[in-house]
Amino acid sequence: MKPKPSPNLMTIAKFCQQTGLSEASLRNEISRGVLRKGEHYRQKIARGRILLDREAVLKALTGQ
Repeated sequence: MKPKPSPNLMTIAKFCQQTGLSEASLRNEISRGVLRKGEHYRQKIARGRILLDREAVLKALTGQ
C-alpha cells in the first residue's frame, strides 16, 4: 500500500499556478539557498522532480 502524498507537497508548476510566482523565480530561490532541501522542498530521486512544501515556502518567501 502506497502512502498518500501530503496535500502541502506540490510540483513547482502547480505552486506557480496557485501563487502567481514564476518557475524561474522559485528555481532562483532554490539555487541561492533561500529555499532549503528537506525544509522547503524534497526531490524525488527517480525523476528528479522537486516537490515544494507549500506552507514552508510561503513562510520563507514572506519572511515569517
